[in-house]
Amino acid sequence: MDFTAPLIVVHVADAADADDRLGALKMALDGAAVREMLEAERDRGRRYTAVYFEEGQRLLENPHARRFVADLFTAIRKRNGLAMLATNSTRALFAAEAGVAAAGDMWQNARGKVLLAMAREAVEDVRRQGKVPEEVARLIEGLRLAGHVAVLEWDGRYEVVRMDVAAEEAGMYRTRGLGA
Repeated sequence: MDFTAPLIVVHVADAADADDRLGALKMALDGAAVREMLEAERDRGRRYTAVYFEEGQRLLENPHARRFVADLFTAIRKRNGLAMLATNSTRALFAAEAGVAAAGDMWQNARGKVLLAMAREAVEDVRRQGKVPEEVARLIEGLRLAGHVAVLEWDGRYEVVRMDVAAEEAGMYRTRGLGA
């Protein structure tokens, strides 16, 4: 892998959906590559690296991958990087079974969050377990009617942000279920 490239994409489709141990092994190998990339960036004197995890619920629901991902988030943060996790499941973040605390720790330690429209049950999870203030939870509930709007939380402060998306692109990014 060329760690000097301006953009590195590590695609691990089905890593968390496969056999739990095989998925965890794939994640460990990819995580080792990410750690090497972060070290190379630091050695070159660069101060900023972003790592993005899509479909985070698949990672967080795999008990073998969950702790590893949380540890990788810590390593990224300690090296001045930015770790982003996109998930469509608050249950994956706030699950109550043993060993899932790693995901909740990621929520608590995140400096910023972008909260898009979500189902009522998910808003309730964020309200109760994410400790989002009541007035913010009501804002999130109203996002389903507002189109391309999100609630941004950064260092405990909340803002409503509007995303201007061209009509031809809006159809490409449309998600199922919420009718945004």
